[in-house]
Amino acid sequence: MRTGEKMNIFKRYLSGSLTVEMSMLFPIIIMVILTIMMLVFYMNDIICVRAAAQQYGIICNTDEKSENEIYSEYMNRIKADVIIAKIKSVDIKKDDEKTNIKTSMSFELPIFNIRKSDNINITMYDKDNRMFIVRTKVAIDTVNIAG
Repeated sequence: MRTGEKMNIFKRYLSGSLTVEMSMLFPIIIMVILTIMMLVFYMNDIICVRAAAQQYGIICNTDEKSENEIYSEYMNRIKADVIIAKIKSVDIKKDDEKTNIKTSMSFELPIFNIRKSDNINITMYDKDNRMFIVRTKVAIDTVNIAG
C-alpha cells in the first residue's frame, strides 16, 4: 500500500465536526479551570491574612511592641503571603485588654471582570483578661453541648 492510499483511507472516515466542536468547547473549559484557580488563590489570601492577623494580635498582646512595629511586621508578612489580593488599608488598635486588627483588601478576577472587597476584622483579647476567659468558657460549653 502506498502513502497516497493510506491518506485516502483517513480522509474517507474522518469528518471535521470534532474540530469545530472542540474549538467551541476548549475556551469554555479553559475559562472554568482558570476561574477555579483564581477562587483557590482568593481563598488562600483570605486564610493567610486571617491567620496573620490572629498571630500578630496575640504577639501584640503578649509582647511590649508598639503599634507601629506590629504594623510593619504584619504588613511585611501579609505582602509576602498574599497572591492576588491588593491590600487597601490596615488599622491596628491596641489597648490594655484587647488588640483589634482590621484589614481591607480587594480582589480582581480578570476573567469575568469581577471585583470584590473584603474586610477582615480580628479582635484578640489579652490572655489575662476576664472577658477573654468568660468568652472562651462560653464557647467551650457551647461546643460540649452541641457535640
